[in-house]
Amino acid sequence: MKDIKYVLSNIETTTDYGVKIRRIIANRDIGDDVKKGDLGGWVNVMSSFYHIDEYDESWLYEDAVLLSGTITNNSKINCRSLLTRCHFYNTKIIGNKEKDSLVYCHCHNYKSKNLKDETIFFYDCEIKVDGVIDIIIDSNNIFKMTGNMYIPEDSQIELFGNKHVITQSYI
Repeated sequence: MKDIKYVLSNIETTTDYGVKIRRIIANRDIGDDVKKGDLGGWVNVMSSFYHIDEYDESWLYEDAVLLSGTITNNSKINCRSLLTRCHFYNTKIIGNKEKDSLVYCHCHNYKSKNLKDETIFFYDCEIKVDGVIDIIIDSNNIFKMTGNMYIPEDSQIELFGNKHVITQSYI
């Protein structure tokens, strides 16, 4: 049996929204680029609504904050980001460090009690971020993607329980 993938460090801070977050530390080697003892991203210590898969190479890199959602099927979030109610399956988000890239992904649909209505799912995506991007479902259930990014065709994003295949690249 493998060791636990990560542990919570003692490094703690509070977001601008008053949420306590704590940095994770790799407890074993993960893939080719994460070594035991490497600092990872930040997770919400006040909630159990986040999950980073223990059994694959999924990882939340040091500039990412996961307030709620899942990172699984070898997903890698390697960009400064604030993620709420987002689920990543075999997805990579890669930021341009020279442009101080930032991903803000959030759902504002608190009217619905159905989890699928409050969540954005990413399947088989490789999102390259150049600058600041927003991926938001607002309080009127309007999906918005703004900013400089590249999403390859045939990527899938699920909104409100319906999968949408990206038929054109966003730049």
